[in-house]
Amino acid sequence: MAWDTRLKGDDAVAMFLVGEIVLVLTEATMLAVSKLEELRSSAAPVAGGDTVDARGQPPQGAVSRLFERRWSVAALSPDARILTVGVTLAPRGITGREVRITGGWIPTP
Repeated sequence: MAWDTRLKGDDAVAMFLVGEIVLVLTEATMLAVSKLEELRSSAAPVAGGDTVDARGQPPQGAVSRLFERRWSVAALSPDARILTVGVTLAPRGITGREVRITGGWIPTP
């Protein structure tokens, strides 16, 4: 007797939703890492925020997903900072998840 391994009904819907959440969180992580690296390479990072598409670009026309990025800069000493980048799917919190990445910054000569 062969087993039918195809998902049906609620199981198929649940697997689709899990896949979408994983995709959104992966995109959000890539956007957070990209922004953290951008901040780390700047001469003097400052706190801020923006809304971008899945490629990290400002939205132009209809896009499938928008993400809100917020970043903060906290001083540890006169020449060291802690950078934190948070990314959520816009409208805020639609997946109930935020990706948050933290890194350090020091000026480079």
